Amino acid sequence: MACKNDRAILVVSFGTSYNDNRSKTIGAIERAICEAYGDSWEVRRAFTSRMIIRKLAERDGKKIDYVTDALERLVADGVRTVVVQPTHIMNGEEYDDIEEIVEKYRPRFDKVVVGKPLLTALEDYCDVIAAIEAELVPAAEEVAGKGCSIVLAGHGSEHFANATYSQLQLMLMTTGPNDIFVTTVEGFPEYDDTIVLMEGAAKKVVLFPFMVVAGDHANNDIAGDDEDSLKSVLIAEGYEVHCVVKGLGEFKAFRDLFLGHVKAAMEELRTTRSKRGGRGPPSVFYLRNSVSRSCPSRPCRWGTPNRRGCPRTWCRGRYRCRGRLFRGRTRSRTWCISISRASPWGTGRAPLRAPYPL
Repeated sequence: MACKNDRAILVVSFGTSYNDNRSKTIGAIERAICEAYGDSWEVRRAFTSRMIIRKLAERDGKKIDYVTDALERLVADGVRTVVVQPTHIMNGEEYDDIEEIVEKYRPRFDKVVVGKPLLTALEDYCDVIAAIEAELVPAAEEVAGKGCSIVLAGHGSEHFANATYSQLQLMLMTTGPNDIFVTTVEGFPEYDDTIVLMEGAAKKVVLFPFMVVAGDHANNDIAGDDEDSLKSVLIAEGYEVHCVVKGLGEFKAFRDLFLGHVKAAMEELRTTRSKRGGRGPPSVFYLRNSVSRSCPSRPCRWGTPNRRGCPRTWCRGRYRCRGRLFRGRTRSRTWCISISRASPWGTGRAPLRAPYPL
């Protein structure tokens, strides 16, 4: 089915097999994006969990695309400009996979940009703390009264991005409300680490899943009745525990944060070079007799070091270093590929096509 236009926002989530919760969280984020940009952009869905995709297909007969399938469909439908917006919490393994897949598909679109997860830049942490104060603190006080402690339970990971949780905890301790603690199901800090931090805190505790979706982990590992669930562990330590089993996607303040990331991706899209004319370079590139020179202030935006190991060029992104190759001959100096529209010599020489996509 062809798109109503040639621009699309692909909302990529891990996914969940809990149908009601999926509509309240992932669906709510997608609807918010559609309300903001649906007039001029097609909004589509993809999941990164093949297990959930397979389970939904077998159990419910519901077809949801994996990221590659969704991108293939966009190509087939004639979409030329794509914003890929993840609904993940951090730049972990899932986000790395998304970027790797999108990079492979980049030559097949004019422009494609990957938005950032919930917690990426320093200001994201400040925004998340503000959303916690606006949404989660009142929800906790509603079920346990004022002065209660709050525990945010994230998924956790072996990826180095797991440090996101520790950074959030430190910022909550220094700039956020008191007695808010961060723990993880499968990473650091573990439950025992968080209990050490909670020494002296209020004995009334409200648990929230710090996840976009309140799925299996939220219902079983966090709020379940098994002896190793977070709820049971805290009860064994003498805490009075209340659970709010809602994903972050159910709270408007957090949906607005994802909308902000889509807006930032749109801004990045305006400065992205197009592969087919417009403000960006054309599909034909020329080799230019320009020697790379060291730039002390700004590294080459392509991040591609030349053969001699120098990662900087004076061009500020206008040229891509390709070692010492210049019209098929090897020189002792470094040459770059120019992405200007006309022949840099102005003499009508035949263009050389770049041997790689930009």
